[in-house]
Amino acid sequence: DCTDDVDARFLFAVNAAYWWWLDDKIDEHIADPSSRVAWDALDQALDEELRSATTHAAPEIAYLAKLYAALAARTPIAADLRWWLRATRDTLRGFREGEDVTRTKRLVSYAEQLESSMWSTSLVQVFACASTLFRWSAGDRAPLAPTTLERLLCLTSRLENDHFSIDRDLAEGCSTNLGVVVAHSFAVERVPAFIAKVEMMRDMRK
Repeated sequence: DCTDDVDARFLFAVNAAYWWWLDDKIDEHIADPSSRVAWDALDQALDEELRSATTHAAPEIAYLAKLYAALAARTPIAADLRWWLRATRDTLRGFREGEDVTRTKRLVSYAEQLESSMWSTSLVQVFACASTLFRWSAGDRAPLAPTTLERLLCLTSRLENDHFSIDRDLAEGCSTNLGVVVAHSFAVERVPAFIAKVEMMRDMRK
C-alpha cells in the first residue's frame, strides 16, 4: 500500500501544515499597515516553478520551494506535480484575497467571496499533494480545475467553518464570513435561514 510510505506521509503533513502556518501568519499581522506575506515574490517564484527559491528570505517562499523539491525528487507523475503547482497558486490567491478583504474591510458580493473562500479551504491543494505523493494520477485532467465533487467539498467546508464562527464574526463585522456577506446583502433577520440551509446541507452529507 503506497500510503504505508512514511516519507510520503511526512511530506503530506508538511504540506498541510504550511496552510495552517500561513493562515496564522496572516491573522497575527492583520492589523499591520501592510501584509507580512511576500505575495508578489510568491507569484514570481511560482511562475519560475520555485526554482532557486529554497534560500529565499521570505519563509513562505523557501518553505514551498523546499517542499516542491522534495516532491519532485520522488519522480511523481508529471501531471500530478503540475496540478500541485496550479492548486498551490489558486489556494494562495484565495488566501491573498481573503486577507485583502479583511484588511480593507471592503464589501464583496456573495459570489465573489464564495469563490475566493472556496480556495482558501486548501482542500483541493491538499488532495493534489496526496495525488502527487501516492501516484493517484488525479492530476491527469484538462483543464486542471476542481471536479464537481471537490468544489462541493470545499464549499461545504467553508460554509461549515463560517457557520461555526457566525456569532463572533457578525459581532466583529468580519467581512470574509459568508454569513456576514449575506447580512450585508439582505436583512440581518434572513441570516438564520441561510444558516439553517447550511445545517441541512451538512445533515444530508452524513
